[in-house]
Amino acid sequence: MRTRKRVRTPKSGTWGLNLVGAAISISSAITTSNDQRRSFTIMEASKEISKISAIFDDFELYDFATHFLKDKDNREIFMGIAIERKVWWLRNIFDKNIS
Repeated sequence: MRTRKRVRTPKSGTWGLNLVGAAISISSAITTSNDQRRSFTIMEASKEISKISAIFDDFELYDFATHFLKDKDNREIFMGIAIERKVWWLRNIFDKNIS
C-alpha cells in the first residue's frame, strides 16, 4: 500500500493574502475591460440602418431592426459587423423570427 505524500502549505496567513491579491487583480482587469468596451446608442444604430438602403427601403425589415436593436448586445453586434454583412445578418435573424 502506498502512502500519500504530505503537501507543504504556506505559513498561516500568507495563503489568504495571496488569494485576496489575486481576486483584486482579476476584478481590476475585468473592470478595465468593461470600461474599454464601446456601447452604441439607439440613435447611432438608427442612423446606421437609415444609411443602408436595403434596410431602410424594406419597411418590414426596418421595423424589425428598430425593435431588435433596442437590445444593447444586438446593437453592439450590428454596429461591429462590416457594413457589407449587416443586411445579411439582420435579414437572417428577421427570417428566423418570422418562421
